[in-house]
Amino acid sequence: VYVKVSLMNHNKFIKSKKTAAVLGSPNPVYNKTFNFKADQTELDTTSLSLSVLQSIKGESK
Repeated sequence: VYVKVSLMNHNKFIKSKKTAAVLGSPNPVYNKTFNFKADQTELDTTSLSLSVLQSIKGESK
């Protein structure tokens, strides 16, 4: 299980980053800082999308 953080502007994908996968925990904890560069003039239309995903063995991400 890992978390993917995506930077969006006007609901369009800009960039994403993800945590390392945490295996074997029913309640994984993620303590990671993500930094994205965003133009100050676009902050009112910029958002972050958080997704919690489970990788399947043998499947590429």
